Amino acid sequence: MKAEKFRKVMALLRFNLDALFKFEILYKLFSVAFFIPAALLLFKLSLFLTGHSYLTADNIVSYAVNPITILILFLLILLLTFFSVIDISAVICVIDASYKKKKIGFLTAADFAWRNSMRIFQPRNFMFSLFVLSAALIADLGAVSSLFSSFSAPGFIAGYVKNSRMLSVLTIVLILVMAVFLFRRLYCFHYYTLEGCSFREAAKASHRLNKGKWIQDFFSLLLLQLLCMAVFYAAAGVIILMIGLLAKLFQAGSVLYSIVLGIIILMISILLAAYFCLSVPIVFTCISVLFYRHKERTGEKILPLQTKAKTSAVSVYKKPAAVLLLVCCVGLIGLFSYFSLNQKMIFNIENVTSPAISAHRGASREYPENTMIAFEKAADEKADWIELDIQLTKDGIPVVMHDSNLSRTAGVNRNIWDVTYAELKDVDVGSFFSPEFSDQRISTLNEVLDFAESRHINLNIELKPTGHETDFVPIVVSEILNHHFQNNCVITSQKYSILQEVKEYSSEVRTIYVMSVAAGNITLLQYADGFSIQSPFATKSLISRVHNEGKEIFVWTVNTQDAMKKMIRLNVDNIITDDIGLAKQTVYESETGSILLKYVSFISRIFGV
Repeated sequence: MKAEKFRKVMALLRFNLDALFKFEILYKLFSVAFFIPAALLLFKLSLFLTGHSYLTADNIVSYAVNPITILILFLLILLLTFFSVIDISAVICVIDASYKKKKIGFLTAADFAWRNSMRIFQPRNFMFSLFVLSAALIADLGAVSSLFSSFSAPGFIAGYVKNSRMLSVLTIVLILVMAVFLFRRLYCFHYYTLEGCSFREAAKASHRLNKGKWIQDFFSLLLLQLLCMAVFYAAAGVIILMIGLLAKLFQAGSVLYSIVLGIIILMISILLAAYFCLSVPIVFTCISVLFYRHKERTGEKILPLQTKAKTSAVSVYKKPAAVLLLVCCVGLIGLFSYFSLNQKMIFNIENVTSPAISAHRGASREYPENTMIAFEKAADEKADWIELDIQLTKDGIPVVMHDSNLSRTAGVNRNIWDVTYAELKDVDVGSFFSPEFSDQRISTLNEVLDFAESRHINLNIELKPTGHETDFVPIVVSEILNHHFQNNCVITSQKYSILQEVKEYSSEVRTIYVMSVAAGNITLLQYADGFSIQSPFATKSLISRVHNEGKEIFVWTVNTQDAMKKMIRLNVDNIITDDIGLAKQTVYESETGSILLKYVSFISRIFGV
């Protein structure tokens, strides 16, 4: 039965494949050309109207609760939904024609999709926008539209949820509830598109159609998508085998090798482009197969779809809503051009260099964080920098410790500012990681500076003020200057006021602003020589803007190879990581540039070709 459904999916895809492919290519090109600039403009407009030049952890709450921000977020969701429904409507229209054995042109499908999408602006269909959004968040549905795939929760939000057991449980429960809601209304898209139902009518009809069958539909849809993915990966596997054979048969660097390799790379590119363009059609073809099967099972009538043979621009633009949308589109493009010209388009003048690698709290993956053994092993692994945290004791000694309380790493429920260094110096801060590190003690900044000088390694010194210190900045900066280490370190902090104090005390010391949120023109923060941001906020435009102001970008905490590769492509200055070896290897591979050849060799060894 499942094989029969799969054959039906393939048959429906093939029947009007040319129309699907043409539409998806044009749709995705238009989405990239229009939607992303429009979304960026709306964001910049929200910053301007709310009086913000940039976003940091200090001002994001005031920005988020501003009525203007909420209104613009609503407009962005509406715009996102509109473009997504265009994609969905066109695919369902083409698949419906295929089911009825009718040929359809992609312009006809595009015209129908436009007219159908305009219906989301009707008050009775307001909830459909939220339904499309929830569908994207829960099931992806082939990214429902490729637009949704470019949005994700910021890393600091995801991390906050992950670290809270209650929030994690609530999130899982919420996802399960939304998933049940979605799959009991899975055919809303079809009733809305094919039969002109309002969202309420479509939801009722969908619930009625798959009553008692929605769990079965879930697994059927999952299996159908897995089968489609298997076909794609099988094709990719054949190409990989060809690469392996090529590496075996021809000498690398020869003319024939280069020609055949170029052809194979072209085949891979075509395959990837095809899968990218057909991801949404594949998913909604799977859903359509289930939809028509339920229609046949229940005896429910399949209605004819009302499409126009030709696209009539005049009839489309007569509609007031369409005129309003067109005016908005033209206005957005005009405003985007105005802002671009007045803010002087950012040209990339940065030099492409390999990022430095910072060991996050030392080699903290294998050794207890912020200890001398972790720093020694980071130096042994050839890290370029060591990132460490500094707090001030009761008697004014800067010590290396991340938490203000000793509970987590030392098992002592006391705050750093309440104890003297004499009380701290014999505290065990290694056993929490493993008993074999029971000899590790809390180090002073002075000891770490001596170590860094001897091993020729740079230091990223993050100050962690608690509000209980006196002369925190002068004490730390004085020690750095006494060691003549100002050219081999940066002082970082999540408190911008700390950086201002550093610069007022000594302009020689470089400062880096640690930001859990980074958006807008952060270069206006004059006391920061650079910025340390979370990887989700690292974008090409932000990095170019920072580099063009002569400042640096550090990114934290990057622990997967894919994320590292992305940061290298974005040309960040410093990658802060827990996995020093992986980061160094990734940077090395990016410098050698022969990854494809290494992959070919790897495949050749696996298959013995």
